[in-house]
Amino acid sequence: MLIPNQHEVAELLGKAGTGDSLDPVSAARKLRELGVGAVVITLGSKGAYMAANGISEYIEPVKVNAVDTTAAGDAFTASLTCGLAEGLDIVTAARFAAKVAAISVTRMGAQSSLPTRDEV
Repeated sequence: MLIPNQHEVAELLGKAGTGDSLDPVSAARKLRELGVGAVVITLGSKGAYMAANGISEYIEPVKVNAVDTTAAGDAFTASLTCGLAEGLDIVTAARFAAKVAAISVTRMGAQSSLPTRDEV
C-alpha cells in the first residue's frame, strides 16, 4: 500500500510541481499499473482518493478551520493503518483517517495535535 500526498504522487510520476492540479483517478491508475497493490492519495482540504482491489472511491474531506497542517499526513496514515489493523475495510478506514487528520489540523503542533479515539 502506498499513501502519498498529491505532491509526492506528482513527483513519483515525473510531474514535480503539478500536485495542485493532479488528477487523482489517473494518477492512482498509473501507480497501480506500476505494481502498487493499493493506493490512497491524500488531497489536503479536498479529501483523498483510494484505489485497491477493484474498489476506487473519493473520500470526502471533513471541513474544519485548519490552523496547522504539520501532522495531517502522519495522522491520516497512522489512523488508516490502525483501522486496517483493527479489521476495517479500506474505505471505512480511509474515512476514519480523514476524520483524525481533520481534527489534527485544528490544533497546533504535531504529536500534541493528534486526537484520542473518543474525540474522533
